[in-house]
Amino acid sequence: MSLKDSLTTEELKSRFSNPFSLVNYAISLAKTRMNRGEVGEEENVATKVLEMIVNKQDIQSEEEIEEKEEKETA
Repeated sequence: MSLKDSLTTEELKSRFSNPFSLVNYAISLAKTRMNRGEVGEEENVATKVLEMIVNKQDIQSEEEIEEKEEKETA
């Protein structure tokens, strides 16, 4: 499902406690993708990341981000 097909944000509301946590999470995913070089020059990173979250393609990335944060704090 693309963002254009999504008419409400109810599904996203169930995954995040508030809009700020969604935005912070999306920013961290975008930073991770950019650092890995997974972003093309013509690609809109914000839109792609939000589509990943809506389609639940971010679940694996979420675990990787947690591991990265653990390494940074150690």
